[in-house]
Amino acid sequence: MINSPILIICYNRPTEFFKLFKKIEKLKKRKIFIFQDGKKNQDIEWEKLNFFLKEQKDKLNINIKFSKKNLGCKNGVIFAINWFFKHNPQGIILEDDCLPSSSFFKYCDKLLTKYKNNKKIKVISGYTFMNDYKKSFSYTFTKHIEVWGWATWRNVWKKYDPKMTSWKKKGFEVLKKRFNENSYLINQYKNMFELTFQKKIDTWDHQFVYYIWKTNGLAITPKVNLVHNIGFNIRATHTKIKNNFLQKKSNLIKFPLKHPKKIKEDKIISTKMDKVITEKYLIKQKKNKNYINKILEKFFLN
Repeated sequence: MINSPILIICYNRPTEFFKLFKKIEKLKKRKIFIFQDGKKNQDIEWEKLNFFLKEQKDKLNINIKFSKKNLGCKNGVIFAINWFFKHNPQGIILEDDCLPSSSFFKYCDKLLTKYKNNKKIKVISGYTFMNDYKKSFSYTFTKHIEVWGWATWRNVWKKYDPKMTSWKKKGFEVLKKRFNENSYLINQYKNMFELTFQKKIDTWDHQFVYYIWKTNGLAITPKVNLVHNIGFNIRATHTKIKNNFLQKKSNLIKFPLKHPKKIKEDKIISTKMDKVITEKYLIKQKKNKNYINKILEKFFLN
């Protein structure tokens, strides 16, 4: 039984959406919200998904919001999540290309309840690119914000600032603190966040990551990956190139969950994750004149 409501954000990928919807249909108790962004022009795939959603709205008790115009990767997602949290104090959020394991929903539901009054924890991630780490508990606390299947609370989201208003004054200090004087990673994220601040990247999640780092928040990172991103294809906006490393298969997490004894950053795991990012993407892309754009495409979703 899943008590937390679920938001699905979609646009024009019916094949991926149907796979996700079948997963959610199997849940015994569920409260579903679906947002479909408006189409840009004539789009058969968008029409197919739109027709299906309208049918489901009449058949099932599902809350569906259709945008009358195309809002895009940034504003569409922000609008959808704002709408979702107007009706719910907490919830689970999935984009249509994020296919979770069956245990993902219970994992999120349990942790949303457990940590609802904890101001330090900002997000519960279902995705991790790390392999199963050798610790006895089911998850840990890191500074890595992964939003390929995630959950949070209304009181966290309401403080989200898509304009990154403090970036010019505080951004560099935030990155120095986050990366412990690692100049290489500081410079890479500085470049990415600056492009986002200048509205040269149509995305919403960089701002969310910055907000959590600025407030010294923590993310819950599962011991095993619970979400498989099936959206690496030509129809994607930012993930057009297949990537075997990032496209990890989803796994099941064991219940009851084994909770860490203390709520503090696992600096060993955070450091390992930083190292993986550096070795797998940043250094290998350095010789490519477009390497920053490729990092953005691969590492920051939509």
